[in-house]
Amino acid sequence: MHKFPSIEQFRNVKRAVEYASQYSGKDEAGEPVLNLDAVLPTLKFKGTEKIHGSNCSIYINLNGEIICQSRERVIKVGDDNYGFASFINNLPPEITNHWKETYRGCVIAGEWAGQGIQDVVAVSKVPKFWVIFAAWAVDEIDEDNNHWIDVSTLKHWNEYRIFNITQVPTFEIEINFNDPIKIAEAINQINQYTIEVEALSPLGKLLGVEGIGEGIVWTPTDSEWSHSRYRFKTKGEKHSESKVTKLADVDVEKVASINELVSKVVEEGRLIQAWNWLKENNKEQTEKSTGDFIRWVNNDIAKEESDLIAASGLNAKDISGAVSTAARKWFFNKIK
Repeated sequence: MHKFPSIEQFRNVKRAVEYASQYSGKDEAGEPVLNLDAVLPTLKFKGTEKIHGSNCSIYINLNGEIICQSRERVIKVGDDNYGFASFINNLPPEITNHWKETYRGCVIAGEWAGQGIQDVVAVSKVPKFWVIFAAWAVDEIDEDNNHWIDVSTLKHWNEYRIFNITQVPTFEIEINFNDPIKIAEAINQINQYTIEVEALSPLGKLLGVEGIGEGIVWTPTDSEWSHSRYRFKTKGEKHSESKVTKLADVDVEKVASINELVSKVVEEGRLIQAWNWLKENNKEQTEKSTGDFIRWVNNDIAKEESDLIAASGLNAKDISGAVSTAARKWFFNKIK
């Protein structure tokens, strides 16, 4: 059984990118050491339509056997998942032989969708089909050797209801993880693309029907960041019956105002005062006191800088996240 990995939310991917960039090994106690001064990357992502159906894949083992899988289990004729195993079992030899000759030791993943599987979305109006959206090579001995295969290179057979997600328009976005303003701009662009897919499903259009799409899956194009932990999904929110939501809109001007204000109020003197406060209150000047340190800085700014915060059209809650990030970075550097 080779399960397709779950696709994360953007906030999880952001944390994963930050950790991967800042990780610099382990200390003597085996705890991770983070370099908070590390420059975060600018990554390009390709977006493909997220299809609302049932996750189904095939694993072609080294013996050339084709094993069908749902997201959670191996399936077969008589113990199926919406008829997917039966569908694969009845394909002509030209297709199955191609897979056996080209993709031994690989998983080809896709969405089994169409009538009777899901509802609401455009593709639920057409007869069942399988759309391939990912593939990866499997090393049964060392999973570190597993690697993704460019899905655009996989063949499709439209006449047999096998499609490739790259047959419909894809989207491109660049995210500078080192710049909050650039992140905000990217999020707003991602939202716009997601709204477009929600309004009119590109795959639905290819299949001859009009209706809503579920959302977009975003995959890094840089091979160094190809791990599944860096993929994320966005979904539309216009049609509540589809039970999905997009990324929160971000006010770019507000983000810029927050950054400017934080650069003024999170200053050296205040941070040293917070550092000394730890010692005066018998608290360790170590990572164990990170929360106490950050809380003191946030509380002091809310109390002493309320007029400046208000004049900027903001409130303490607006800036607390950015204040915490700046304070944490200074604190960790001070410890080192």
